[in-house]
Amino acid sequence: MSSALSTITYFIIFFPMVYIIYNSLKAFDYAKVLRRGKIGELKVLLFVIAVGLAFLFALAVLEIIERISGFF
Repeated sequence: MSSALSTITYFIIFFPMVYIIYNSLKAFDYAKVLRRGKIGELKVLLFVIAVGLAFLFALAVLEIIERISGFF
């Protein structure tokens, strides 16, 4: 797989996954562990976690695609 195609595929997977994971993390109830007035910090933390998980997911999918394309 060419480098440009790999990069395009990575970003096609990465950005939607950031959105999906961020919205999935917002579904949990954080009221028990959240201090009053700390909503901004929680949103930043959820975004950082979402970016990290989306990075790992996109990297794993891209690695699988490259391994499969190596057979052909």
